[in-house]
Amino acid sequence: MSLTVSRPQVNFSATLNGRPMNPARLAWAAAVMAAIGFTVFYSVAAPFFSGQRVADLELQSASALQLPGITFTKSGPRQETVGPIDLDPGMNHIGLVLHVGHRHISPMERLSCQITVRDEAGRVVWDDDRVIASGRIGRSAAVGGAISHLTAMFGTLSVPQAGQYSFEVRFASQYSDVVRSASLEVRRNVSGASRSVIVFGVGAAFACFLGFVLSGQTHDDEDLSLPRAA
Repeated sequence: MSLTVSRPQVNFSATLNGRPMNPARLAWAAAVMAAIGFTVFYSVAAPFFSGQRVADLELQSASALQLPGITFTKSGPRQETVGPIDLDPGMNHIGLVLHVGHRHISPMERLSCQITVRDEAGRVVWDDDRVIASGRIGRSAAVGGAISHLTAMFGTLSVPQAGQYSFEVRFASQYSDVVRSASLEVRRNVSGASRSVIVFGVGAAFACFLGFVLSGQTHDDEDLSLPRAA
């Protein structure tokens, strides 16, 4: 009596509709994803890398005590108004980048921030209010009070004249104060994402998608031209 064990054939090649996908089509698919990823990343990140830093205004500081497997944080008092600093129209557009350290945010909880910019006479030059962080179900809480950090381009503004400008920053959440540290970075001559670069990225993604479709048709034509076994 003999026992025969056959080893299953494993095919690691990508398939589409049960048929192997040719390498050219895989390359076109990767190119489509790369073009889309570049366009999205550039649109979001462009303001962070443009302009020059004018000031880094500390709103609240925090100190941390590191122990094996646990971190304790202690926050200092928070200032709601920082500045003034000298700004002039030659610095437009002026970008406000918010750096925040916060405790774990519970599911369905949101952390919002309002920034108001005032001139020397106390007139409001710019004001905005938005949600900067929200809790998600399934996200684990920080152990021992460890803080998480976020950086957000809060907005851009233009000052009408040269002078000293102050910044009012207020945080709010539904249940309790979650902010442990915060600072406001002011940048000059910030430029948004270039429309020509975005158009180029979208065009490249579309061209790669056409290449992906055409390579599939070529692959189908090659299959039809192959002789079939009797």
